[in-house]
Amino acid sequence: MECRCEEVLSPFRCRLEGTVEIMPDPEDEKDVQAVIGLYEDADEDGNNALVDHETGLNSATVDEVLDNLWKSDQVEGIVAAGDRPPSLVGILRVLPGRDQLWGTRVDSGLIRKPCLPVRPA
Repeated sequence: MECRCEEVLSPFRCRLEGTVEIMPDPEDEKDVQAVIGLYEDADEDGNNALVDHETGLNSATVDEVLDNLWKSDQVEGIVAAGDRPPSLVGILRVLPGRDQLWGTRVDSGLIRKPCLPVRPA
């Protein structure tokens, strides 16, 4: 979220030096992580819409929380085509001691799955 000095309600002059990042509510983060944890071993893959439904949070809040968790490497998943950044499918928590299932993040923000060994003919 960006803010210009004219928008700040303050009697003092201000000069914004950069972009102001609004952090999600920690309680919302806990709720989202709890839902992700519930669906990690389930038959249904976790995704944005499922997290919306299970937490009862609005989609903008869920997207904000997932974006923060994604950027801080606390969740992984497959980036899917969609209008919700990040639009994730197969969301999993990144836990100590557990290998990442979906591979390695590349500069574009997409996930590259690990290559499977090719069997000799």
